[in-house]
Amino acid sequence: MRIKSWRYVLVFFGIMFFWMWNNFELPKFYPFERIEKAEALVFYSEKIPPKLPFADFRNEFDLSIKFIYKVNQKVFISEYRAYKASMFQKEGDSIMVEYSTGDPSKVRYTKSLRKRKTKRLQFRKNFHHIKENGYKNLELVESLFTYEDYAEYGKKLIKTTGVFKKTGDTIKLTSLMYYDDVRVGGTLIEEIKPINRQLEEFEISDFLMVSNNHIVEIRTGCNFKLSGSNL
Repeated sequence: MRIKSWRYVLVFFGIMFFWMWNNFELPKFYPFERIEKAEALVFYSEKIPPKLPFADFRNEFDLSIKFIYKVNQKVFISEYRAYKASMFQKEGDSIMVEYSTGDPSKVRYTKSLRKRKTKRLQFRKNFHHIKENGYKNLELVESLFTYEDYAEYGKKLIKTTGVFKKTGDTIKLTSLMYYDDVRVGGTLIEEIKPINRQLEEFEISDFLMVSNNHIVEIRTGCNFKLSGSNL
């Protein structure tokens, strides 16, 4: 009887050790669940207080990471918490994730696809256009872009994020998600939604690079001037 009791105790402590080792989080996948790998793109990275009691005190913070990935041409958005310095990413970084083939929205981070050197400056450029009743903004970070179009009084017309590719003097944009203002109680929050169907309002224009400090929105002819850069 004592032997059986000790077995239960060992099993209990084994489960507790695994749970603590996994930062008090349940496993993402069931045993024998079929999983595949995909490349994902980080579009949001924010410092948050370390999670106790197993915080890495060599760092004063953890990171809240949001990323986007595609499975069978369908876009998915997910997030995770980075605890270790080797896991830290910034916007525009690529990571490898694993997802369930039965439910691709079930996903977990596995590794970074590029080691970031602390002294390396991140490619970042910000272009701005003032119009009669508002403004437009195009931010380029690594291979990631965010395009914004606002009317008077800060009314959001379009805000979308995706990937860009420079071909010659043309900057070609492909939207992957958009931002929708949703009211929760008395608070207006920005909700991120994947683009998985053709929406005319998110078929945004490509841009023509006139100089390092000046680009033109091809569809509208609007001139954007450089307002900030890490280069």
